[in-house]
Amino acid sequence: MIGTAVHAAPAEPPRVTAPVDRGGTGNASPHPRPLRTAAMATAAVIILRTFVVQVYGVTTPSMAGTLRPGDYVMTSNAVFGPRVPLVHRRLPAFRGPRHGEVVVFDEGRPGAGPAVIKRIIGVPGDTLQMIDRTMLRNGRLLRERYLAAPSTADERLELDGPLGVRWHLEALPAGASPAVYEPSRDTWGPLVVPAGHYFVMGDNRDWSVDSRVAGFIARSRIRGKVLAIYYSADPASTRPFPRAVTALRPRRIGRVR
Repeated sequence: MIGTAVHAAPAEPPRVTAPVDRGGTGNASPHPRPLRTAAMATAAVIILRTFVVQVYGVTTPSMAGTLRPGDYVMTSNAVFGPRVPLVHRRLPAFRGPRHGEVVVFDEGRPGAGPAVIKRIIGVPGDTLQMIDRTMLRNGRLLRERYLAAPSTADERLELDGPLGVRWHLEALPAGASPAVYEPSRDTWGPLVVPAGHYFVMGDNRDWSVDSRVAGFIARSRIRGKVLAIYYSADPASTRPFPRAVTALRPRRIGRVR
């Protein structure tokens, strides 16, 4: 399944150096400040990653046009309501996802790998349709300047099978005839986004398995909003060590639009 796979970059806690007994009474130091400082710093990192921001690395090209493999992005967990560890609950959100925002969400399959990055195309209640690569939302043409250039011919979407889209028939608006519905990758719909769900797509429409096939994304699966590329390195670079510097793509660092 082609998605924009991402992986959370682990936060490394500061190293703690145990106090050394220099003789005398043999008692531990009465001022264990290094230990206390390290514990506070570690707690701060955990709180920031859980409730405020988190970083991910992009590993696939399904968002090419906006994100490329080797980009590392910073996301806001707070805006959509951060998850509280262990209790499977979320804090109140500032707001819900909006049209055009790039978001990170759980893939949703049992045993699935890392999270996925896509762009919000439809919110609850929207009617979406694509005609020969042209995207319509509620009957209006979307000007999608962020898209990667098309590179492959259109292909039919099967209603049944491992990637079957029979669920499209349930999302057709009233009056549409399921009997004559024959969707393809670049021509499908109209589909109505149900309550509590979102329709997401990759910016590289030829190489993205997204809501066209995978279906609507439940609000509960959306983790956060992508804010910016904070580091980018060319994964195909063969320049000499240190690679973190020689493979750097500084022009890619900045806000994601």
